[in-house]
Parts: sequence; structure tokens; C-alpha cells
Amino acid sequence: CLFNVFDRVSKLDLSSIQFQSGSLEENLKRLILCDNASTRTNSLTALFLRGLKLERLPSWMTNSLFPKLALLDLSKNFIRAIDLHSWTSLQQISL
Repeated sequence: CLFNVFDRVSKLDLSSIQFQSGSLEENLKRLILCDNASTRTNSLTALFLRGLKLERLPSWMTNSLFPKLALLDLSKNFIRAIDLHSWTSLQQISL
């Protein structure tokens, strides 16, 4: 998990990341989710996930995991709809 090594990250850019095996969603989950994930992702204010060919936001990616997230960049993906009602701190989103 990235947050085990970099516990004070405020901006994370995983745009166009490629994995040799496994599904994109599972690999993202392994990178981002940790033990006590919510306490480790508290400092994240910007998340860039451009060009990952996502069709939807992963179900585990929620406001409770990223309570201070203000910017979410999902551009250059295939997302057609997203529920933003629960994202209380989100100020900017790119689709």
C-alpha cells in the first residue's frame, strides 16, 4: 500500500498507470487500501486517475475513505455516470 510508505500524501497521480497482471480495479485497491485505510488517506486532497479506461468508480472508493478529497480527475476514462451526493469535500471533478 502506498500510504504505508507515504503516509502524508496530499496529491496522488496514478494516471495512465499500467499493471502487468490482474485487473485494474484490484491493483488500484492494493495500492490505495491499507490496514486502517481511512486514517492513512485522510490527508489526500487531490486524486488523478486519468486515462485508466475506467467504466465506473470502484465501489470501495468512497467519501469515508477520502474525507478531504477536493479534486478528483477521472478524465480520459469511459465513465458515463457517477453519484457525487456523498462526496462532501469534493470541489472539482473532471470526467
